[in-house]
Amino acid sequence: MKYDIAVKLVRNLAICTIILGMIYTITFPRSKQYKIISPVKPKTNIFKMFTPKIERKNVVYGYLPWWSLNDLDYIELDKLTDIAYFGVYLQSDGSFKKDLETGIHEPGYNRWVSDARLKEFITRAKKYNVRVALTLVAHEDEVTDKFLDCRPCWEKVANNLRAEMDKQGVKDLNLNFEYGGYTPREKADKYVEFVEYINKYMDVYYKDSFVVTSAFADSAMGDRVSSNIEGLGRVSDGIFIMGYDFHRPQSANAGPVAPLDDIEKTLGQFLSQTSADKLILGVPYYGYNWVVDSDVLGASRIEGNDSIGYSESQIYAGVIDTINETGAKVGWHSTGKTPYFSYVSPETGSVRQVHYENAESLKQKYQLSKRLNLQGVGIWALGYDRGHTELWDLLQQEFWN
Repeated sequence: MKYDIAVKLVRNLAICTIILGMIYTITFPRSKQYKIISPVKPKTNIFKMFTPKIERKNVVYGYLPWWSLNDLDYIELDKLTDIAYFGVYLQSDGSFKKDLETGIHEPGYNRWVSDARLKEFITRAKKYNVRVALTLVAHEDEVTDKFLDCRPCWEKVANNLRAEMDKQGVKDLNLNFEYGGYTPREKADKYVEFVEYINKYMDVYYKDSFVVTSAFADSAMGDRVSSNIEGLGRVSDGIFIMGYDFHRPQSANAGPVAPLDDIEKTLGQFLSQTSADKLILGVPYYGYNWVVDSDVLGASRIEGNDSIGYSESQIYAGVIDTINETGAKVGWHSTGKTPYFSYVSPETGSVRQVHYENAESLKQKYQLSKRLNLQGVGIWALGYDRGHTELWDLLQQEFWN
């Protein structure tokens, strides 16, 4: 209603201005007309100034790993606000890993600098006003320790990141420091110092760089490199909570990868240490497929071998293929609020159980994030749904309608 009134007022004002202009032109010769100073540029369409614009109320943040670049055609850019390319791998001196020990090029870095499909995709993403970030990946504990203790290396990595970001014309950054082991508090504090340093560096150079750091689901309660949640909330622009892997292929029993009850507890722990507007709830577009001893819910895992197969991860598209190929009946985990199913492998004859996420389970997580007024939600990982559109439809329904 207020918008309609404003449009009518502006329209009437514009009409009056045109009429007065005509009268002024007729009454005064051109030589005696004075230049009118206006805050609106000469060719500006005044009505466009009041055109409704869709605002980003919630962040929808998707990781794009280098191994998903063959699936770019499945990514619906109009459903996202942010994409983080994953990524360039850190070395302890602040440089990036460019080659592997096998002598082949490290694919994360080399696809960033040379993949024409990625370059075109980034250009297309910008047309949709999607922010694109480069991810700095640190997954080796020894490398992380040495790097965080080397202050000159921070400046080196900042300069190196800036050079790579400039190549693709992006200004946003993701920090994916997944320290496998537990760390003393001093290490977490040092990581906060680094995040503060790199965020300020990027803001000086790019003015408004969006710097997001990842954190394990247990970071708010455990001794992780990302456990200083208060500090990270203060110095970063967002914390991507990896809200998954509550059960893994090595777990003793099959179970939900991202159970809603555990997610609620996790968010409560994070919210006790930082504000909701700094938190991005990451959800999995994958599940785990276990070799188990029976088809009962939560069956015990059996150690795999070449004969019976192994417990393994499955992307969303692979899970749907398995359901269709085996005719498995999908059940529902009552406390985790997630789907699962059991089946007998046609190849090995072993009993297997799969826990994963679908539109119904993800909807509950998305609605939880909105009830808690989180900054938004995140996805690991883009491309994992391939030609299946139901998860994109859910994002449209929950965040864009």
